[in-house]
Amino acid sequence: MLPKLLRTGCRALCALIIASVATVGYCQTHSATVTWQTGTQPTGVTVTGTNVIRNGATLATVAPPTLTYTDTSAVAGATYTYSLTNGASTGLVSIPFTFAPVTIPGAAPPPPPTPYTLSVEPTSFSLSATVGASVANQTISVSDSSPSIVTFSLSTDVPWLTVVSTAANDKSGNSSVIAVNTAGLTSSPPTGHIIVTMPNQSGYSFSNSPFSIPVTLAITAPSVPTWTCTVTKTSKTGETLGVTISNFPVGTGSIVVTCPETR
Repeated sequence: MLPKLLRTGCRALCALIIASVATVGYCQTHSATVTWQTGTQPTGVTVTGTNVIRNGATLATVAPPTLTYTDTSAVAGATYTYSLTNGASTGLVSIPFTFAPVTIPGAAPPPPPTPYTLSVEPTSFSLSATVGASVANQTISVSDSSPSIVTFSLSTDVPWLTVVSTAANDKSGNSSVIAVNTAGLTSSPPTGHIIVTMPNQSGYSFSNSPFSIPVTLAITAPSVPTWTCTVTKTSKTGETLGVTISNFPVGTGSIVVTCPETR
């Protein structure tokens, strides 16, 4: 025979489930309200709480005198079986009172959005310049695999890369401009990155966002000019020496020719 509390608790629990629906967005917010009544307990026994169980898992323990619980995690179109047990001051727990299965009305929520991907062109940059020389602005184009035209943002992680302009969206033909600043660079800096971020929008998500475009910049010393000097006439003291200079850049300096005196 069951202990008196268990038998009494079992008989004392009478309840019903009232399913109600509140629709928001894709009908993803619903609720099921469970209500019950407790009967007279044996002398010296006090109900300390009612356990609300859904499909075998405890959702909450409701302290008296509350006799209702709203399950806000219920999903439209899903079927649940709710149960109740009473906990008592003696430490005993009643056997479960189980309701008939309940199906939450309303349309089932749509499946999660299909993850799409973004694409960039080019996927990397390899640039070079001599010390003090400038590098032309670079352009990139962004697209995605979704059926929609979406927006994106650009950023960089090094000071020598700057976003000049970002396209309004990833419509075909649009491009964005990146500036490369070589001022103050006397050697090749660490690799920089252009970061393309395409947030979830229009019900679409992008699995490879943010996307990082590596940019390398090789800085080299300027080339040293080479030239040749050919003596075209043997000189005596006081005579003009004929000298031909080849491949000497104009404006890069001067040449001093010293002729030893001959006796």
